[in-house]
Amino acid sequence: MAKEELQKQLVEQVELRKKLEREFQHLKDNFQDQMKRELSYREEMVQQLQIVREAHDALHHFSCKMLTPRQCGGRCAFKPPLLPP
Repeated sequence: MAKEELQKQLVEQVELRKKLEREFQHLKDNFQDQMKRELSYREEMVQQLQIVREAHDALHHFSCKMLTPRQCGGRCAFKPPLLPP
């Protein structure tokens, strides 16, 4: 009887371990997917910030050089972006 009980406990432990391994793999996969989404989001934010900086610089250049040249006082640090050839 003790042998049957030990065998039953062993089967239960093996099943529990398999269940825990599946849950762990599921959590690991979800975490990796979440990290990929986060990285993609951050890369997109970097691109958006670059666009905003370029737009700001262009607007500053326009207002400094075209509309109010006297107010800039020659301190304009605008550097036009390098355009592709």
